[in-house]
Amino acid sequence: MSTDTLKRQLEMTRFDRALEVAESLATHRALLTTAELARVNQIVVGKNIDTWRQGSVTLTLPSGTTETFAMIADPKQNAREMLHRATEGAERGAIIDAAVDI
Repeated sequence: MSTDTLKRQLEMTRFDRALEVAESLATHRALLTTAELARVNQIVVGKNIDTWRQGSVTLTLPSGTTETFAMIADPKQNAREMLHRATEGAERGAIIDAAVDI
């Protein structure tokens, strides 16, 4: 078995585990906090260090377009603010808008 195949299997296993955690949080109606986001991110990345991206990243989208996403100055604070806005929106009844914000 090639190294690429094993790496792909590991990535799929981490993704499946992160999906299980997210589904469990949703099933139990747990509050989605930055700590939980960090936990899911850590599962996907597979490292026990601060796994939030600190620099920009350039991706080629399926359409062939190349996009660059800028660095987030404080990703945890940004996530807190986004979750807070989405929670407020959901409480006002704007469920779809809140889901899109997340």
